[in-house]
Amino acid sequence: MTENWDPPDWLKRKVIARDKSCVYCGIKLKEYYRGKGKDKATLEHIENRPCVEEWNIAMCCNSCNSSKDQMKLLDWFESDYCKGKNELKVLINKETVAPIIKEYIKTKT
Repeated sequence: MTENWDPPDWLKRKVIARDKSCVYCGIKLKEYYRGKGKDKATLEHIENRPCVEEWNIAMCCNSCNSSKDQMKLLDWFESDYCKGKNELKVLINKETVAPIIKEYIKTKT
C-alpha cells in the first residue's frame, strides 16, 4: 500500500472499528496513523490489488505492513519475518492471524 492511499471514509470507519490489533502479529495498535514505529496503525491491502472492498482492507502495524510490502500473503508467511525474526519474536502464519485474514485465506486462496 502506498503512503498516499486513503480509502473512502465509510470503509475506513468499518475497518478501524473492526481491527483494534494488528491482523497479523496481534500487537495492540494506536489510533489510525498515530503512534511511532511498531504500534503505528496502517491500512493494508490483504490482496495486493487496488480493490476497495471490506474483505481486502485491514489494519496492521507499520512493521508488518512494511515487511509484507507487495508480497502475496501465503508467500509472506514463508519469510523470516513471519517465522519469528521480527521485533516481537512472534510467529505469524495462517493459524495465528486475525479472523479477517483467516476468512480471506479460506475463501480467496
